[in-house]
Amino acid sequence: AILDRWRGLSYPQLAFEILSLYIDDIPPADLKAICAKTYTPEIFGTARIAPVRALETGLHLAELSNGPTLAFKDMAMQLLGNLLEYELARRAEELNILGATSGDTGSAAEYAMRGKTGIRVFMMSPHGRMSAFQQAQMFSLQDNNIHNIAIDGVFDDCQDIVKAVSGDADFKRRHRVGAVNSINWARLVTQVVYY
Repeated sequence: AILDRWRGLSYPQLAFEILSLYIDDIPPADLKAICAKTYTPEIFGTARIAPVRALETGLHLAELSNGPTLAFKDMAMQLLGNLLEYELARRAEELNILGATSGDTGSAAEYAMRGKTGIRVFMMSPHGRMSAFQQAQMFSLQDNNIHNIAIDGVFDDCQDIVKAVSGDADFKRRHRVGAVNSINWARLVTQVVYY
């Protein structure tokens, strides 16, 4: 019965219904507004946020690359940016996001967090080891809250720094450090929507 009811919902409506099952500390009206603000044609280039295309009889493909960076990670990151901004404002707090990327995660996170109040992004990437397109996406952003850091090394070197910081609870608390890599629960739960 629930799946039948959900079948006719728009993507923002479906996101609200599914996320409401997992998020109980944001008032429903606010969560609905956040979903509506996130999944728009202006951000995703189409009102059908994740359209399903029939390739042939019995074979379908969900388009998950309509976001600002053309990566499926936009689906979760765009919502995460709005959720974080909402929650930080509610708590009167700030957050420093530390991330490591070799491509998609960095640009998706930066485009989702750019201009957000109370959020600063420090994204590390291996110098010269990303595609020219991904480098251009990240390093062309001029927002005051976005900071790209090129590391002399490989992706694992960047990830090791994130892991070291993440392992120091006192440092994280003192400097209000958070993550947007795949270890972030909110990123995972938002993927349930398009599945």
